Amino acid sequence: MDARAQEVNVLSAVCHPNMVQLLGASLCTPYVFLVEEKLCMSLASLLHVQPPPDECPEAPPVQLLSVKQALGVALDVAKGLEHLHTRSPPIIHRDLKAENILLDENLRAKIGDFGLARCKYQSSLKTARREAGTLVYLAPECFNPELGQLTEKVDIWSLAIVMWELVTRTVPWEGLDVSLGME
Repeated sequence: MDARAQEVNVLSAVCHPNMVQLLGASLCTPYVFLVEEKLCMSLASLLHVQPPPDECPEAPPVQLLSVKQALGVALDVAKGLEHLHTRSPPIIHRDLKAENILLDENLRAKIGDFGLARCKYQSSLKTARREAGTLVYLAPECFNPELGQLTEKVDIWSLAIVMWELVTRTVPWEGLDVSLGME
């Protein structure tokens, strides 16, 4: 199943205040598209790029989130993950990162981009395909091709990286050549 079809599959099955709402979709070529609720910006944009004031007037300038606002964003994401992980079967996002956390005008966070998400029908997700995730947000077990099994813990690792990014207001491992040793 391609990423768009996977995203439609997951988003149509979940309804939660901390998930981006799917309003409609077409998977028929040449008109392939998703229609999702409109949100102001990504968390990455808020932390690292100055948003245009007319798009989200309530958003503070870059790097000026209060501790309360940062904790609110982290709590929203944790609630969204809890909803995914407690479903039957659980859903593992596999690409949680600041770019995939979207914010509304009140800085309420919603998890988006479910193109790599998978349902976990057993105690772990068996996968030989390592397309999942953005390198700097990936849990260590994602780098072991012999393991081939992923659990909800990979999303919790990614949440911890996002929380670190919220606190430090820096891009994770900025300046590090992440291509070293990766063939």
